[in-house]
Amino acid sequence: MWELAEKLRSRGFEAALISQVLDDLQQKDLLSERRFTEMIVHYRSERGQGPVKIRAELRNKGIEDVLIEAFLDPNDRQWRQRAVAVKNKRFGPASPQDYQEKARQMKFLNYRGFTAEQIRSALGDADDD
Repeated sequence: MWELAEKLRSRGFEAALISQVLDDLQQKDLLSERRFTEMIVHYRSERGQGPVKIRAELRNKGIEDVLIEAFLDPNDRQWRQRAVAVKNKRFGPASPQDYQEKARQMKFLNYRGFTAEQIRSALGDADDD
């Protein structure tokens, strides 16, 4: 909603009109931050992004932390599985053979937005609970 309000403001619409239109859209359930958040989390995670990167994107779009936490639990086991899948797709299932290769894989997974714990798990360095 914040993003849409900013876009309308930049095009010269009055703040009162913007507020009225956004409220009307919400009441008609045509505009929902909850649905938007759910869609972004699902889409980005399916594209191989981790919870850190997704959380940052949602915050940049003005989504409140309470709503983000409702859909994005970084401790959920699925994130470890996704980190493994992303690592395997890019580098294959074999463990890195030397420190340089391990560092390269860690950097890649970090860039994708996975936590240190998820990265260690994907590289076989952590216990899988």
